[in-house]
Amino acid sequence: MAELFESLEEEFLAVSAEINKRVATQIPNYEGDERKKAVREAKRNLEEAKDLIGQMEVELGGIPSNLRATYQSHIKTYRDELRNMEREMRTAQANAERDELMGGADFDIDISSSDDARAKLLNNTNRLASASDRLDQSYRMAVETEEIGMGIMEDLSRQRETITHAREGLKNTDSGLAQGQRLLRGMMRRVVQNKILVAVLCFLLLGSIILIIYLKVRPSGSDDPPAPLPSTTP
Repeated sequence: MAELFESLEEEFLAVSAEINKRVATQIPNYEGDERKKAVREAKRNLEEAKDLIGQMEVELGGIPSNLRATYQSHIKTYRDELRNMEREMRTAQANAERDELMGGADFDIDISSSDDARAKLLNNTNRLASASDRLDQSYRMAVETEEIGMGIMEDLSRQRETITHAREGLKNTDSGLAQGQRLLRGMMRRVVQNKILVAVLCFLLLGSIILIIYLKVRPSGSDDPPAPLPSTTP
């Protein structure tokens, strides 16, 4: 959008130069049909300049907000220049028609008109040079802004890559943690199983000890030999 706006600016400056040439040199110095033709072409150039300013205003909406104020000031300057050119064109046309009606104007007046025309041409040339300088400055600002934007985009791209790598690292860490949790749960199951096995063994060992003690300390009366039967004699 900025490139199209600057192209319209260049066209406006070219049309402005044509208007200034017709107003400053052709209309005051031409006579008869040539003067009328110069007036018609100057009016056509003014309409063309108005259309170019209108197109600039349309393109202004697509320009980035950080540059919009600069280009908007350009449009204001061009509108002021257009009003000055319209006023100067009307003045030049009126002076030319007056001179044509007078017909007997002396040489001093012609010289004065020529000097005024050269002064106006010089003034308009200076304004065009100033506008061209502003256009160059705006172009440099646009280039600098584009470079800054490219730098920001590169920084964002690098940050995105860093975030992507960090996310992949987190995924690997999560996978390692999950695997560690599975190993830990397996170890806990084995610890519980070992505890149960140790408890069973302790219980069996304790039972065996109690049984041995019981067998050793139980009463021994049942082990005495039976009493002899009384003998009978015939």
